Amino acid sequence: MIVTDNLTTDWLTGILRREGVLGQGHVTAIATEGNPAFNSAISHLHVTYAPGSSSGAPTRLLLKRNVDSEWGYASGKSEVDFYQVARARRDDLPMIVRCYDAAYDPATGDSHLLLLDISASHRPPVTRDDIISLHGVPTQDLLVACVEAIARFHAYWFEHPSPPPAVWEVSRWYGTRQWFDAGVESRRQDWDAFQAGPGADLPAEIRSLYQQAIDGMPALWERCFQGRMGSGRALTIVHGDCYFSQFLCPRDPGGATYVVDWQGARADLPTIDLTHLFATFWTPEQRHEDHRERRMLERYLAELRSAGVTDYDWDMLQYDYRLALIYMIFYPVWDALDGSGRDYWWPKMQCLTSAYRDWDCQELIAPA
Repeated sequence: MIVTDNLTTDWLTGILRREGVLGQGHVTAIATEGNPAFNSAISHLHVTYAPGSSSGAPTRLLLKRNVDSEWGYASGKSEVDFYQVARARRDDLPMIVRCYDAAYDPATGDSHLLLLDISASHRPPVTRDDIISLHGVPTQDLLVACVEAIARFHAYWFEHPSPPPAVWEVSRWYGTRQWFDAGVESRRQDWDAFQAGPGADLPAEIRSLYQQAIDGMPALWERCFQGRMGSGRALTIVHGDCYFSQFLCPRDPGGATYVVDWQGARADLPTIDLTHLFATFWTPEQRHEDHRERRMLERYLAELRSAGVTDYDWDMLQYDYRLALIYMIFYPVWDALDGSGRDYWWPKMQCLTSAYRDWDCQELIAPA
């Protein structure tokens, strides 16, 4: 059953009993509190139990439902698929918040997730507003905790021998030759529309960078993707929208760090998540200060190795980081065409293109 407006104490009692956290007693009341999230409908649930109920039953839960849009239906289903896979591997994925129920109705497109609400004990290391205003560098301890959490997640799925089909479809940017060719053409069309619209006054050096990237992208299939996509070589499941605001860190030191909002989970280059973290909204000064970007990439690689990934080295990580940046520079173009204001897409574009230059990404697509 998909929860819409029919949230009842009987329904919640049944879910918690099924999940083994309410052996005795029952739910007597549910108080709801709203949440301003824009990409889903979220309610914080404050749960009251009958006297004598199991003491370990959760008193704070989070109910996440899809928004009423084509994108909302698709992203809701995608996240349900992810949590249905993750729930069966809870002991192996300690960075995933406990999920008590994940349901999708193909007839209506509606979905819901019932999660443990950890907002009282955890918070994002930086806010979305901090990130967009280019003040999104967490403190060193929180930065390391986030990098280690995503590295451990990637390590579990790295070249997984039995990938679950629900979340292992390789990125539609380049998972097959057909998708790759379509993606190149889509970027070309988007770039033309962007130049004729919101990007009409871009500096000449930015225009040149993008044009060279578009002209060189067709060579990436043979050079970088052919053979790798079908075999799963050095691929993992990624978050896909991995900004620091998607992490929840403990308010008191010593607790676990979690990663939330898994609508975009898919098989991909591990560096798709890393470029979101280190290149998308970090300025050159923030990336280079005390070698922050390089140190975090090295910390990520060390965590992979400690988790048993031994055949992915520094050269491969750098290569994939550069490869991801070639695709990531088009995110601000999409944002602008989708209606985002210049105060959002222009700083993002400046950060990404500066990283693109620093990592000499053009070398990967330059004529042979």
